Amino acid sequence: MIGSPFKYALLRLTLLPLLMVLCHMTLAQHKLELIAPTQKLLPKGDFYLAADFNNWDPGDPRFQFKKKSNGNYEVSIPDSVRTFEYKITQGTWHLVEGTKDGNVSGNRKFEIKSQDTSKIHIIQLLGWEKKATYRIIVNKIPAATPFDAKLYVTGNFNNWNPKDENYLLIQHADGSYRTTVLSELTEIQYKITRGNWASVECYSNGKARPNRKIERAEKLKWNPRDIEHKINIEVENWEDLTGIFNFFDLYSLFLLFASFSGILLMIAIPTIQNSNWLANRWLISLIGVISLTLLLKIVSADRNIAQEFPKLLLLPDFIVFAFAPLYHLYIEKLLFKSSDFKIKWRWIYLPSLLQALIYLPYFNLDYNTFRYAQLNHEPSFQILFLLIGSAGIIWNLIQWNKFRKILDIYLEKSKISSSFEENLSYLSITQIIYLACIILGFLALILYLLGFVIDEDLTLLSSQIVDLIWVVFASLPFFLGYYAIHQPEIFKISQKHNILGSESEIDLNTPIQRENTYVPGNKEVVKDELAERIVEIMVQSKPYLNPKLTLNDLANQLNVSPHVMSKTLNDSFQKNFFDFINTYRTEAFKEKLDDPKFQNYTFLAVAFEAGFNSKTAFNRSFKRVTGQSPSEYLQSINQSENMI
Repeated sequence: MIGSPFKYALLRLTLLPLLMVLCHMTLAQHKLELIAPTQKLLPKGDFYLAADFNNWDPGDPRFQFKKKSNGNYEVSIPDSVRTFEYKITQGTWHLVEGTKDGNVSGNRKFEIKSQDTSKIHIIQLLGWEKKATYRIIVNKIPAATPFDAKLYVTGNFNNWNPKDENYLLIQHADGSYRTTVLSELTEIQYKITRGNWASVECYSNGKARPNRKIERAEKLKWNPRDIEHKINIEVENWEDLTGIFNFFDLYSLFLLFASFSGILLMIAIPTIQNSNWLANRWLISLIGVISLTLLLKIVSADRNIAQEFPKLLLLPDFIVFAFAPLYHLYIEKLLFKSSDFKIKWRWIYLPSLLQALIYLPYFNLDYNTFRYAQLNHEPSFQILFLLIGSAGIIWNLIQWNKFRKILDIYLEKSKISSSFEENLSYLSITQIIYLACIILGFLALILYLLGFVIDEDLTLLSSQIVDLIWVVFASLPFFLGYYAIHQPEIFKISQKHNILGSESEIDLNTPIQRENTYVPGNKEVVKDELAERIVEIMVQSKPYLNPKLTLNDLANQLNVSPHVMSKTLNDSFQKNFFDFINTYRTEAFKEKLDDPKFQNYTFLAVAFEAGFNSKTAFNRSFKRVTGQSPSEYLQSINQSENMI
């Protein structure tokens, strides 16, 4: 007879499996089984359940259909859900089930009834909502592309996933790479990658390119007879295979050398012996800012640095509004006696402060947000750069015109006390470079706006012009360095004859008044004794032969004040000091041409012997006095001699 313990053990072994089966049948979840569709919208697309109980999430991984051994797909329904509405998707609402004709279908409805004995509910797709279909065809890729590289299309239709297997480009027999994008978006934005953002496509010069775009025009709407729309493109380069900053990039090298030249110039200028250190101190500051800006431009353009510190890209932009104030301070200290900070000029620093305030929110953006907006040329960034660029062009054009007037007025008014022209050629070249940058900036802006108007991508051409602006701007340290080495006297503008007062006292709107020409020997215009003494000393001592003669020098020789001397020249000779002295020099030049002693001298050498200090001053003065250029005068003399 079997004992009780043995009976209980046998009973457990018999009933336990039966209880487990019963429990499993009771607790088993309901499942939806999807009959294997005859077609997919995406070759490697998965199927998802989007329902009201999961907030209609079209790509919820918790409700992804799993493939069964029989080829069908199934997904489990939560026990707590008894009734719901749903649809089948391929991970996005752009790819959702529809009717047999491709039209929109209503929501499916599901209800678990108490009499249901089966836990498996079979469903079948009728079709997919037909979408505008775009066939992306990459006809050409860079030669440096790795032979085993996989190419993907990423865009706003797949949440910018750079390695979405659904959008893998398949290589065809003709060498092209192709994939299909289905979307009802009004505008498709996309790029080509090799699986990550570091290897995204770029322009041939290595610069980041804006998103490619496909506008959803009326003709692109789905037409059953029009299967797809072909989009042919070429990939110019990959960001990870080319860098802006490398030793073979002439553009970067030029900017780098210009930056280093500026640094060396900052060291060299203090060694120049001059009497205007206050002005040169501001010149050093200006060159320092230019050099730092060029260095930041190079560093921020490096792909690796830009990925780690993308906000560095904004820093070089500050030169747009910072150059004019620094240049203004230098000119004020160089050309005028005033060393005060002018209240009326404080507004010139306001644009730089406003730019800093405008950029502040962008500096406060987190890394990912800033990087995404910068890479994808978000509208807010485009509007920002458009506004800053437009305002910068207008602002700098106004400042350039003011600086031009200041230089013209200085050169004209300096004739009150000087008989020679200051060597300001480097300032003139600075003005030319400044204007060239403004003109190029205006051209880049026009091209950028034109691209929007004609719906063409002119971004590359516009950015190349911007690069040219940086090249032109970077030439400033080279020119200043050249003049500092070969003509160091240009940094030594003398202040002993500077009686102009402060810059704030100059009215830029007042036209420059020209004086009548005085001819030596014309006694009718001599009105007083001092005037006669002036003529006498000019004839006997010939002080005009001194190329550096100033009003103070001549006044000291006559024991009168410079003010009285200047007034006498204006009243008696109707001339300022500069024109008065150079009139005598012009006559001396004519006399020396007839002197056999100077027969072997060049034209310019004779002019220097007559007291002129530069070819420019000689040509201008000679023209004003005689009405002829020196060459025209010499030609007229030769014709007269031939007639004789």
